[in-house]
Amino acid sequence: MELSEHQRLFLAAVCKYFHETGTWPTYGMIDKALRPYKSLDVEEIGKELDTFMHDSIHAPLVGWDPNHAIAMNVSALYRCQKEGICPELSQDLEAFALLVRLCIDRYEAGKEELPITSDDLLDGDSLISLEVMGNVIRIVEVEGFFTNIGSDEDSSRGRPIRWTLKMSNSIRKYRDVRTIEDYLAVRKTLQTAAWSSLKVVLKR
Repeated sequence: MELSEHQRLFLAAVCKYFHETGTWPTYGMIDKALRPYKSLDVEEIGKELDTFMHDSIHAPLVGWDPNHAIAMNVSALYRCQKEGICPELSQDLEAFALLVRLCIDRYEAGKEELPITSDDLLDGDSLISLEVMGNVIRIVEVEGFFTNIGSDEDSSRGRPIRWTLKMSNSIRKYRDVRTIEDYLAVRKTLQTAAWSSLKVVLKR
């Protein structure tokens, strides 16, 4: 879809808030951020962008939740980053790709729970900050191929320092993923296959 100027402003406000805080803004927060643009109806634009922001069967938060929280999947975040709406998102998305690789590498058949600690993402060449890890956990929640997420927090920072990810077996299907582009390509293939299977079932 071609984004209008107001839609781009809306998305920029969402992405900027997410990148800076690691949480998704509400309608009220976006409305406040865009108050100088008096002709902009935040709720209406949010509805117009609903498909753009939730275009995946892997995203469980389709539509607006009861708290009017805004959530975007990897596909939407990546497009925003590539179109210059929020280039800073690249480090959040790279960290997500790294987490996917870690889960693939550590996956053991028959075991669904996989502990990932802050040290796993802070060690080596990744140089991922605790703030970025907070963003990654929000992206993981929206992507939805992890069926459960638990974490212990460092009370002085308020950030997760240990994650327990209960994964579906589909994590193995991402075994060739190295970048966000790889991830999106595999996800699209899985999504197409899922829709094809659903159509077969419905025909019966």
